Formats: sequence, C-alpha cells, structure tokens
Amino acid sequence: MAGSRLRVQMVLAAVWLTVVLLVASAPPAPGSPARVPLSFTPNVRVDTVSRGFLHQVEPTMVISSEGRIFVGWKEAVTHNGGGFRVGFAHSSDGGATFSSNILMELAALDRQSDPWLTITRDDVVHFTRLEFSADLSRSGIAVSNTSDGVTWGTTHLLEDTPNFADKETVAHATDGTMYRAWNSDSRTFDVVIARSSDGGS
Repeated sequence: MAGSRLRVQMVLAAVWLTVVLLVASAPPAPGSPARVPLSFTPNVRVDTVSRGFLHQVEPTMVISSEGRIFVGWKEAVTHNGGGFRVGFAHSSDGGATFSSNILMELAALDRQSDPWLTITRDDVVHFTRLEFSADLSRSGIAVSNTSDGVTWGTTHLLEDTPNFADKETVAHATDGTMYRAWNSDSRTFDVVIARSSDGGS
C-alpha cells in the first residue's frame, strides 16, 4: 500500500514538473511583452579615492529625473564600527564613470556616520548624516543639498544633545517637506520624528 502511494506521489510530482517546464518555455501570448532575461553591467567602483579609512560601507543612492546618479557612503576604520566621515560621488553618464570622491563637510562636530540620500520632485538632493563628537558627548543630524553633485548649499545641524541621535531615516513629501525619524536616546532608543519645510535649515 505504501509503495503504491509513493508511486502515485512520484507520478503527480512528474506531471507538476512537466507543466511548470512547459509554462516557462512557452512563448509569450500575442500582444504581451516579451520576457527579457535580467542582466547587469560589470561592476563599476565608486569609492576610488583613499581617504585613509579601511572600510567604505552603508552605501546610499538616489537618481535624478535626468539620470544623474548620486552615491554616498560611510568611511570607517572597521566594517561594523562607528563612522569617522561620510563620502560622496556622482555620475552623469549612467554609472559608467564617477566623479572624484569627496568627504562631506562637518557642521560643528568631529565625526560623521549613517549617510542617507534623498531627492525631491524638483531634483534637489539632500545628503543627511549623523554628526557627533569623538567623546560621544554631543550629537545631531546634519544635512547639505545639491542639484548637480558639485555645488553644495550650507550644511545645517539639528543637535540632539543631551540625547544621542542614531539610525536616522529621511523622506520628502510631494511639496518638498523633509521628514526625519531617528533614535534619540542611546539608553531607551526612543523613536522621534521632526519635519522641515526649508530643507533642514
């Protein structure tokens, strides 16, 4: 009885596999889009300039309506430790080549971490990152903006001291309003949110 049941299960499995293979190999129905195999171009290195840090991690990216690519990342001594600075590069040829790397400006404190790029509907790119003192006594969230990746506006710092800002995320509403959420206390990890209608100024 068990052998008979096993044979039935094997036959059903074979039938199921045959149907799957037939469906996968069947040509698309008339009028439907043709299946295109997924493929990627060869990798292009973005972090091409050594800034004295061993690890470039936590990449973030946005793309403008014109196809310009903006990339940011964290510069750190270890792959999973705190950041020291955040780096940036951009591409105007679809990612075939990237600009020389820069370190983002420090607003007031010693170190940076947790890079986060966002872009508004009118193609203004905002580079948000944590900024904190080396002794961890002060911290906040800094932001700069650009439209081309070359010229940057003033860097503004929202200080979170005596709490310690961490793990910020940022989004823009359709009217350009910036919303930030982050952990505001390293002991209780409270989640807070704030918004700005002037780009973080």
